[in-house]
Amino acid sequence: MSASMVLQLQHSPYEFLAGAEVLNKCPGNIINEICQAVISELHAPIDEVCVTAICQKCHQLGSKLTSTDIQMASSALQFLFRSSAKTGVTAEELVKNLKWSMSWSDVAISVIGSVWDEHSGQIKMHSLRDCVQCETSVSKLIDLQWKLGIAMASDSCRNLGAPYVTVILKLADSSGKVKQMIFEMSIPKFTDFSRRLGEMATVMETM
Repeated sequence: MSASMVLQLQHSPYEFLAGAEVLNKCPGNIINEICQAVISELHAPIDEVCVTAICQKCHQLGSKLTSTDIQMASSALQFLFRSSAKTGVTAEELVKNLKWSMSWSDVAISVIGSVWDEHSGQIKMHSLRDCVQCETSVSKLIDLQWKLGIAMASDSCRNLGAPYVTVILKLADSSGKVKQMIFEMSIPKFTDFSRRLGEMATVMETM
């Protein structure tokens, strides 16, 4: 297992975990579509994913992901693929690291590993700009808020009255532009999310 890659995952940005949550809910064909789009954009002169185009393709495949979901998932994959390119990990090592992080579903790990096995040799750091530029393209967390709610309407009656947590992230990109991302989690998912943030804080205190 690559120590450098482990460190990258330990100190991944908050939106990375949010993106992982989105991808974990997707079937393999949707994950593959987003992965392929991100890989294609990383080859381009300007590595900015066209969220609208991906959203349209995913909807054609039967997905109900929103543009915000696509943005979070794409950002997570960009961070993951950039980190993998920088540390030079193989597909096998990437899969091991993702399993170790316990943040990804088996389906997501399988698809991401397969995509990286196919494209890792083609992606070089000179096509992704230099390392500093790659780091500054990751959004910075400005504020994190959460609130507890109760489901009042649902396609499934058994979910009525179930508590859930709404998480609101305020993020600033490299240009200083602030954007807001909102997503919902079940209580067990939020508890696990909080635990992982605590683990990250513990690691940072030892630095």
